[in-house]
Amino acid sequence: MGSMGLRDTLQQLASRSEVSRAERVQEETSAAEVAERDALASAPAEVRPEVRYGGDGRYVPAVIPLELIEIDAEQPRGYLPPALRGKVARGELKPSEALAALVQQAQQGERTAQGYLASISELAESMSQEGQLEPVGVTQLEEGRYRLIWGERRYWAAWWLRARGAWGDGLACRVRVDELEARALRRAQWAENMQREEVPLVRLAELVAEVYQEVRQEVGGDQQRLAERVIEVVRERTGKVIARSTMYFCLQIAGALCDEARELAAAWRFSWRELGKLARLSGEQQVAVARLIASQRMKGEDGRGEEKDKRGQALRRVGRKAARWKKWAEGVKRVCEAERLERLAKLSEAELREIEAAVMQALQAVNEQLDKVRRALWETAK
Repeated sequence: MGSMGLRDTLQQLASRSEVSRAERVQEETSAAEVAERDALASAPAEVRPEVRYGGDGRYVPAVIPLELIEIDAEQPRGYLPPALRGKVARGELKPSEALAALVQQAQQGERTAQGYLASISELAESMSQEGQLEPVGVTQLEEGRYRLIWGERRYWAAWWLRARGAWGDGLACRVRVDELEARALRRAQWAENMQREEVPLVRLAELVAEVYQEVRQEVGGDQQRLAERVIEVVRERTGKVIARSTMYFCLQIAGALCDEARELAAAWRFSWRELGKLARLSGEQQVAVARLIASQRMKGEDGRGEEKDKRGQALRRVGRKAARWKKWAEGVKRVCEAERLERLAKLSEAELREIEAAVMQALQAVNEQLDKVRRALWETAK
């Protein structure tokens, strides 16, 4: 391998260094934006400036009374059983009445209600101590009312605290100042929910099944094109990229689960492993196992299987990263060993300086990564 191979390799490493530097700048900028947004949200209303923020400037900050905010019945991450959510969305129940009904259902032993109540009360306890750390997203309706885009759990936690005299009248919001068409609204909801708290996997499975039916009408029987188009539409609607195997697994789950198992899976956020187990069962057996999983979560066993899955996924991600670094290091070593110093000596001084600069940039990038690993090791040792 000639000297040009070494130069190309080192320049690729230099470009990695530039990308790493750009990512650090972006992280610092994001941190600054968060700090500025928190300062604006905590300022008194009479001194809070009319500042637009966000990547596209389409949101403005505001504190809105809870009574003026409505839930979205189609929200992918809902926090009430479907019957209660429907009544609230139609205006048949006030939010405070819906929470009272949720408590009553939970006291009667309904596992779905217990799951939603546990999630709401957990966040309410945190908000009572730390306040509202992140605003909810809303879009303005007619007659001075607003509809949630994201943040429904914070919304219910605020109502929960208010019923106990531990919350004021308002909720910090980001108000969308332009209209969102239905598809853009759903994408915004999915994207934000996945950043804050993972949307229940069963809801993702339902969405994939819905998209599959829609796309099949367009594409027909071409399975290759059908799968590609389903994955593409799911990415457009949610911002999430799924593998083809995940798509087929979602279709299996969506078609196999009964209504009660489905709602228990949403309320208690069943893992893929647990959903797969339920999909192999049917009828009363499926419901019994779903209730058993929810009971284990209630008792504090709390998804040991799910946590094990998460730990396993994290370890696999780390293993893949380590494997990539090892492969990259072996490649650099082979390139260096294949170089002939006599060929380098024939290069001009300008060419050698260029290679030297690339090597130094590569070393800097490697040392920065090495520093991160050593700091992590130090924190672990402490």
